[in-house]
Amino acid sequence: MYSKKILFLSKKHRMPVISVVLLAALLLIGLSSCGDNWSNFFIPNWAVKDDIDIKTSDGGEAVIGEELRADFDYPADKPVKYQWYKDGVPIPGATGPAYTPTEPGNYNVGITVQGSQEIKSPPRTIVTPPPSGNITVTGPGGINEELIADFDFPADKPVTYQWYKDGVAIPGATGPAYTPTEPGSYNVGITVEGSEEIKSPPQVIVAPPLSGTITVTGSGKINEELTAHYSGTEEVSFQWYRNGVPIPEEEGGTSAKYTPKDNAVYTVNAGTANGEPKSSNPVSVSPTGGLGGTVVGIVSHPSAGTPMTVLYSADTGTGENPNPAAYVIKWYMEDPAGSDNYVLVTTGNSFTPPSQGNYKLVVDDPVTGRTTEEIINIGAPALSALTGNVSINGSGKTNETLTAAYSGSETGVIYTWYRTGVSTPVGTGGTYTPTEADNYYATATVTGYNPKESNQVAVSGTGGLTENLSVSPANPDAGATATASYAPGPGETGPFTYEWFRPDGSYAGAGETSPALDTAGNWKVVAKGPNGRAKETTFIVNEPGLNTLSGEVTITGSGKIYETLTAAYSGSEPPGTTYTWYKTGTSTLVGTGLTHDPTEAGDFYVTVTAPGYNPKESNRITVISKGWVTLSISIQQIEDAGITIAMPNELVLSRTDRNVISVTISNPTGYEIEWHYNGSMLTKGVHGTYGEILTLTVDPTSYDYNIAYNLIGKHTITVVARKTGEPPSSKRIEFTVEN
Repeated sequence: MYSKKILFLSKKHRMPVISVVLLAALLLIGLSSCGDNWSNFFIPNWAVKDDIDIKTSDGGEAVIGEELRADFDYPADKPVKYQWYKDGVPIPGATGPAYTPTEPGNYNVGITVQGSQEIKSPPRTIVTPPPSGNITVTGPGGINEELIADFDFPADKPVTYQWYKDGVAIPGATGPAYTPTEPGSYNVGITVEGSEEIKSPPQVIVAPPLSGTITVTGSGKINEELTAHYSGTEEVSFQWYRNGVPIPEEEGGTSAKYTPKDNAVYTVNAGTANGEPKSSNPVSVSPTGGLGGTVVGIVSHPSAGTPMTVLYSADTGTGENPNPAAYVIKWYMEDPAGSDNYVLVTTGNSFTPPSQGNYKLVVDDPVTGRTTEEIINIGAPALSALTGNVSINGSGKTNETLTAAYSGSETGVIYTWYRTGVSTPVGTGGTYTPTEADNYYATATVTGYNPKESNQVAVSGTGGLTENLSVSPANPDAGATATASYAPGPGETGPFTYEWFRPDGSYAGAGETSPALDTAGNWKVVAKGPNGRAKETTFIVNEPGLNTLSGEVTITGSGKIYETLTAAYSGSEPPGTTYTWYKTGTSTLVGTGLTHDPTEAGDFYVTVTAPGYNPKESNRITVISKGWVTLSISIQQIEDAGITIAMPNELVLSRTDRNVISVTISNPTGYEIEWHYNGSMLTKGVHGTYGEILTLTVDPTSYDYNIAYNLIGKHTITVVARKTGEPPSSKRIEFTVEN
């Protein structure tokens, strides 16, 4: 008998030996407690308990009217009793292995094996099957318009409702109708007592679109008010945006008016509490306001009779229309009655100015009302250009002669010599002997032609070595040494000495072979020959362990001051690549980026650097003192009814040419015309040449006076018209020519 019970307990689970031993001991204790009365023997329920479950016939949801069956997975070789429970209370007569519930509730079953305690299954919830049918929601489908729930299935028990917005129950919305007050996705759930809830399909409620449009007006200037306008009938609120970011209410971002403080693109939204907002046109705000694009096609330094065709290139980043045809271009001519008044001449992209003077080009966007304008000075027809070139030859030493030569066929050439940075000529004639170290150039002038400049010549105290100074290796590592070598030019003899300088400018040592290059960076070596003539070059000392840039660095450009130099790197740029510009002979950088506009003559180079790499230098490019100069002009004018004097408002003139400032005098009959330069009267209505400063010509038929200059410096020209019995009329132009 003991053996049988042990086998019964271990039949399914094949308990480990130690478990069997423990169970055997338990049985012995139970038997000993029975004494001679075997009927008192029982097995504790934890010793026989295993999983008891309630299953349905189809394995699905348990509903009323569907049979439930008790299931357990332990062996029982004694009689088994069943008792079904509802909500924890025994169901009378429900004592079989199966039971069919007739009402909803929580059901479970208790199983008792003879001689053991009862074991109960977990409760199983029995529900009423959901009604068979559909739920519909009817209504206009707008905000503040009632929705009504309806269903087509029978309901013989109480029915409850719950409305939902975006899947979340709406508190208090428990009736058959509901009126939404904001946009969203709405549906209703209906529950027949004792059954599961069923829901209607969602219905999307949207706000009606705004009836009007929103626009922004204002100057488009910083610190000048922008105003939002809404054309519809709804009561709307506003939200301003700066570059797409909402402006907080405390900064005025929710008012109809807003005053911008920054250069940015501004828009405003208008909306109702429940409606979808509408956005305005974007407004680009800058210190000057107006359109933010550029006018393309304006001729540089135009003269009367020069045709021009222009287009407006929109700033599409600020929402401007990219189609050039969307803009209206208007041309105005300065009114002789006053320099602040302009008279419309024509409309369209093309225009040929009929005469010299100031013109205004206006680009208008008829949709937004924003404009931009350009003032264009139209000069007199240009003088002819000299056909040849001017060159200078010489040793480049102080007290040794420089010689100018002109290659063209024109005759009567006059040479004028200049020292860079000095406005007064230093000499005239075909030759000049400099006494100070500097850069020098010559200008060739022929009557009736624009002047032409020569190349620049650098003059040093003793002249300079002329050939190539090289360093080997070109880019040594820090801690190593390098060797300098100078290849003598014609007439140059040694011996040559070499001096080495660290990146910070400190002296490192002398000799053809450098001392130990004790730091990475930009080193300099200077070669000196007899009589102190010298040549220098720089080279990069690499930091050991860093990578080497694979490409080469080059510079291109005209070699004239104020004209752009451009760096190019032939390799693949590593992340963080930067360009730094230097002028030979100075350790301070003069610029950064791919381009540089030199403002002085000299040799320039660029260094490319990148994290983790040794830097690399470009070639040297020599820049000379040529290019464009700008005249800053102010005008004082006195007029009466009898005479008008017109002068240009602003000019951009070329340092390389003899430029013309045009002065037009209207109705001069009976007036005596005086010309004053820098406070001194030059002439009264006649033409002549006045030294090397300027040339004054008079056309007696039109009284157009052309003043051509070739002097860098400050100038004042005053024209005075006098007539007996009347106060004088005058106009003054002040300008500075900067090299």
